[in-house]
Amino acid sequence: MIDWMFPYQNYTKTLIRQLGLQEAVHYTGPLNEQAMCEQYLHSSLYVLCSSMENSPNSLGEAMLLGMPCVASAMGRRFQPAHPRAGGAALPVRG
Repeated sequence: MIDWMFPYQNYTKTLIRQLGLQEAVHYTGPLNEQAMCEQYLHSSLYVLCSSMENSPNSLGEAMLLGMPCVASAMGRRFQPAHPRAGGAALPVRG
């Protein structure tokens, strides 16, 4: 995750510690295009937990690189996250 851009970074870092996921989640800091592509290719899973995006480019980029993708099913954006393409759209709990 991009540390300085993520609005809930303190909350997520605390949650990651509480769940013992420090070895599984890595904050990268800002990345250029090549470094971002390399991070995608070295990752096991792409997760998009946003509840406010209509058509996130990062989800499409991850899918184009063949990554398994999981995202929250908000708005109209989840036609591309098809299970046969390695994607899953999870319902949002209120």
